[in-house]
Amino acid sequence: MIQRTFRGVVHILGGLGAGLAIIAILAAWQLSKGPISLGFLSVYIEDVVNSSQRDVKIRMTDTILTWAGWDRTLD
Repeated sequence: MIQRTFRGVVHILGGLGAGLAIIAILAAWQLSKGPISLGFLSVYIEDVVNSSQRDVKIRMTDTILTWAGWDRTLD
């Protein structure tokens, strides 16, 4: 009974790990091709920045994620 449960948990964790690895590989592949537009995040970033500033308000038209190579992080 415990062996079957343990085996089932290991299979589920293995499947989740494989799925996350595939997602990470696809994200790295897309980033290596060029910048990725994340325009849907612009509203949330504006809200966070504008909530802490009273005198200055920002407005963003697009949010872009780029990877400049192994020497730098994501920009």
